[in-house]
Amino acid sequence: MPNVSQPPVQDDSLERLRLLERALDYLAQENINFARLVLKQRTQRFGEDADGLAHLAMTHARENDYEKAMKLYRKGLQMGEADVAELSAGDDLWEHVEARPYLRCLHGLGMAQLELAHFDEATRTFQRILELCPGDSLGARHLLGVIHQRQGRLKDAIRIYRKHRSDPMVAYNLALAHFQDGALDQSVLVLRQALLANPYVPAALLEGLPEPFDYPHARGAEEPEYAAAYAGTCGDLWEKTPGGFALLRAVVECEVVREDGRGYRDLAEKHSRERRRSEKQKLQQELSRLAGTRRLKRKQAVALQAVTDALNQMDAGTAPAAGGTAAG
Repeated sequence: MPNVSQPPVQDDSLERLRLLERALDYLAQENINFARLVLKQRTQRFGEDADGLAHLAMTHARENDYEKAMKLYRKGLQMGEADVAELSAGDDLWEHVEARPYLRCLHGLGMAQLELAHFDEATRTFQRILELCPGDSLGARHLLGVIHQRQGRLKDAIRIYRKHRSDPMVAYNLALAHFQDGALDQSVLVLRQALLANPYVPAALLEGLPEPFDYPHARGAEEPEYAAAYAGTCGDLWEKTPGGFALLRAVVECEVVREDGRGYRDLAEKHSRERRRSEKQKLQQELSRLAGTRRLKRKQAVALQAVTDALNQMDAGTAPAAGGTAAG
């Protein structure tokens, strides 16, 4: 059991932060019970606040207890309203540190509503986030696209995803939405781009499917951890789509895709080693060119034919032979 008993300190804010960081460390280790215990002891020492409630709600969401999580998120919103009300109207509230606990509660509430298929409520919540944070630091626009996709409004989902496809999560969802909409050519093209942005997603979605290539110096949205998070959020969309996993396998095993990935990986490694700013900028431009639609279209006909042939050899309506989903 974690020991959070400490002698009194003069600056309560630092101690609040220290305990919150400890709870986050436990969450990162998937030790939810210890995280919850630290958060509750933090509350006992300093009282409730929106930040503590947001993270306490997160522990329940991690256990799929979304009803309990929503109660705590709503309580956090009530406590954080005063901080938000004092800020200037029209500002992007994410730029104000004191508003972030309120926004975390709002975002967590929307995610819980989405998980419970309360789509109308989730839509209102994410729209409210966009009103408060026009810069969309919390990715609410993409989540509105997820709602449309879950409701079968594919044209609306595609319209939103197209505007934010630089995010790998959005690109994978866009590829799936095109496939669901019957546009295999577009689906394969976008999926090729998505794989360059994060090659670890297919293996996170589909157990036993190898990555087409590897990024030794992956950062941020390129990392395997991002792929795992995506699988947890959107894996069921792929699982419930007839032929979705077959599409993933066909594209990942396509030689054109593997060739694209090897070239991109080698250039990315060179970019990570380069220290001269001017040369690094040139390499970044070349990476963008390699992942660009214009270049990928040069071999799209070959890739599409290979994928089509592979799909014709599979039973697209059955579970994959390699052991089912990895998303859990």
